[in-house]
Amino acid sequence: MPDPKVLPDFVYGSTTYVVEKLVETDDILKERLEAPTLDFGARYILRGPLGAEYCLVPNQPNPTLFLAVNAKSFLKGTPFDGKLFTERGGRLVLAWPWTRKLLVGLIALAFVLVLALTLSFMR
Repeated sequence: MPDPKVLPDFVYGSTTYVVEKLVETDDILKERLEAPTLDFGARYILRGPLGAEYCLVPNQPNPTLFLAVNAKSFLKGTPFDGKLFTERGGRLVLAWPWTRKLLVGLIALAFVLVLALTLSFMR
């Protein structure tokens, strides 16, 4: 197992997660080459207050983005379903947290435009 490097905590909703960055050392790389195992390339581990553990694995098209996977069971989801993470300034953050707000704003704008056009045609 790679040596962990603790980063600042990550807060999601009302839950605080401890973030550990997995650091590859020369010994670990040598051991992995000698005895290959099933390794999906986790770069970070999020540890929840009740013992939950989530591995963050790199996104294939863009390796600076990470996807959360339940480390205890692949059958269970995560509270971060559909969310991507990235590291900025030494902190783990959600990538594009503004997208949902932008989408809601665009839907509201479209609704107002449709309402205005409907009212103008009713005259």
